[in-house]
Amino acid sequence: MRVVRVGKAGEGRGVRTAHRSRIGWWFVAAFLAFAATGLQAHTLGASYLDLSTAPGTNEVSARWEIAMGDLDSMVPLDADNDLEITVAELDAARGRIEEYMLTRVTLWRGGETCTLDAHDQLVNQRLEGYYTVLMMRGECASGGPLALDYQLLFDHDRSHRAVVTIRDAGRVYPLVLTPDARRWSDPSRWRAFLSFVRQGTHHIWIGYDHIAFLVLLLLPATLRSRDGKWEGARSLRDVVWRTLAIVTAFTLAHSITLSLAVLDIAVPPARPIEIAIAASVLLAGLANLVPRLAARAEWIGFTFGLIHGFGFANVLRELGLMSETLAVSLAGFNIGVELGQLAIVAALLPLLYRVRDAEFYRRRFVPAASMATALLALGWLLERV
Repeated sequence: MRVVRVGKAGEGRGVRTAHRSRIGWWFVAAFLAFAATGLQAHTLGASYLDLSTAPGTNEVSARWEIAMGDLDSMVPLDADNDLEITVAELDAARGRIEEYMLTRVTLWRGGETCTLDAHDQLVNQRLEGYYTVLMMRGECASGGPLALDYQLLFDHDRSHRAVVTIRDAGRVYPLVLTPDARRWSDPSRWRAFLSFVRQGTHHIWIGYDHIAFLVLLLLPATLRSRDGKWEGARSLRDVVWRTLAIVTAFTLAHSITLSLAVLDIAVPPARPIEIAIAASVLLAGLANLVPRLAARAEWIGFTFGLIHGFGFANVLRELGLMSETLAVSLAGFNIGVELGQLAIVAALLPLLYRVRDAEFYRRRFVPAASMATALLALGWLLERV
């Protein structure tokens, strides 16, 4: 917005200050909206289908897992309403479970529909909780390409993901199906790669703790510390180089630990990592209250980025990694994370640059937003502990 000064000296400056103040209040509103949506930590929200064909035969077998809570919302399982699902209640609902699940997956070979029937029902425990496991088998046509249509939970939960592994003719195809991509018919590594790129981007956008940490690193990116106080950066070039240093440090760090964990070189337990991620957001928020400390944001990003990388690895491991497709999955997921991260930077940085000289931003918004996010992270920390 260009302001032409007319009238008394200083009047134009007052208009500019008022304008920047209004921008500052928009920042406050946007940040509070972000905090409201981020009250709970992210979860993967997935079901798992592992499907295999038997070489030299028409036989097909599958193992299908769905979270107890998700299944209970579709097929009521808690018969006595005591908020616990027992093995007896699962057995009593077996017919309804099979009817519900089997009508939500269709497999074809050569354009002909395969038969699939359930022959056993098990229970499995994953990081997120207990899952019902449906064991299936059937027959397909003797030749032709496979195709899969998956409809479980997609119409009820837009955030749901189906982690699918198809083993056919000696090849393994890992993929992630979503409400916007429910069908698979292209047996290529490229399709699998793109599905993991989408999941990496999806995860960074629903991972409020990761977003909060990145935003905290970016808040002072358009500022510089002078005599223990913030002042606006001198030029756009300075801001770009500083932002590049921050993002590169964070990216390098989490890429290192993501690779180490996925390759089974270093695999710390998931719960301590989730606790440490919440603590990293808390500490980054407090660091922004001390300009001399926040001015070293690239080192903060690198140090805590190592922890966030282990968090990304926990999600990627839950997506069903296998040695045959490890490179494809790891590369696709990591690229997706970076794309999601760059989108956040591209959307936020121009706004931060525009208000960098506003006193409201430097003295009020950055401290208030940092403290609010630190308190939010404290809630995550206590919840995870």
